[in-house]
Amino acid sequence: MNPVITCIVCSVNPDQASRVVSNLQQSAGERVEILVHDNRERRWGLCRVYNAYAERARGEILCFLHEDLRFCTKAWDVLIRTFFQKHPEAGVVGFLGSQLKTQTPSRVGGIVRYEMGSLRQHSPCGMKYYMQRSGRTSFSRVVQVDGLCMFVRKRVWQQFRFDEQRFRGFSLYDLDFSLQVAQSYCNYIDHEIVVAHKSEGRHDAAWFRNTRLFQQKWGARLPMQSIPLSAQEIRRAEAYNAYKFYRNALRTALPKKELAFVRESYLPYRTLRSRLRMIRHLIGHEYQALRGAGANR
Repeated sequence: MNPVITCIVCSVNPDQASRVVSNLQQSAGERVEILVHDNRERRWGLCRVYNAYAERARGEILCFLHEDLRFCTKAWDVLIRTFFQKHPEAGVVGFLGSQLKTQTPSRVGGIVRYEMGSLRQHSPCGMKYYMQRSGRTSFSRVVQVDGLCMFVRKRVWQQFRFDEQRFRGFSLYDLDFSLQVAQSYCNYIDHEIVVAHKSEGRHDAAWFRNTRLFQQKWGARLPMQSIPLSAQEIRRAEAYNAYKFYRNALRTALPKKELAFVRESYLPYRTLRSRLRMIRHLIGHEYQALRGAGANR
């Protein structure tokens, strides 16, 4: 009998890969298919890896997950399979996401009040808990789903394959994929299952470059939301995400092309408050740069 769920992992760390395979085998209630791609030599982008392995998957449901993710709930596969059986409208199901995707650039989420999650996230400051849901439901409707773990029916993936032509690295693939699916299906965050995740995302130059590509593709169709929001609420969210986007850019060494894109994204939403905040960050950035230059003399 074919497995109902196929788990697909892109690995660059054999020890991590071994641990995630062991966790999947021990926590699943039934047999699952596990496909691990060793990416140390080929260095494929995640979209290419996921599409290639989804093609050969035998499961009716696909699970794309990071190698440093662990399931804390036993028989998670039975719960996921039951949910998909009861919800034919379901698209992408995950454990961290947002009810709103602003037109301004952002990571998955970005604004706490709209973030839904069932996640224990390790960080340098200790454990972060994303345990917010919409009401008392076991699953919260969202627009975006974070790529740390994404479930989707294989037939839905076949309709909306990962965009490996545009996103050739390891970022923005999840926002792009979940928004594609959200055009025809409903995305959800699962609160019946809890997962733990070790690594956090980075705002590096590659992230900003892929964000620019994402905005070129999606900007005209945003914002998107899964809950009713007023124009004022959306405007407030846009301004905050624009400020955060610019602030994070100041902490990253970016080429001029990316810096110009960041500034263009920020200017339409700047407010007096964000301007004052930005001046403070600019002063802090220059101070750190001067300290670094002095230390290198």
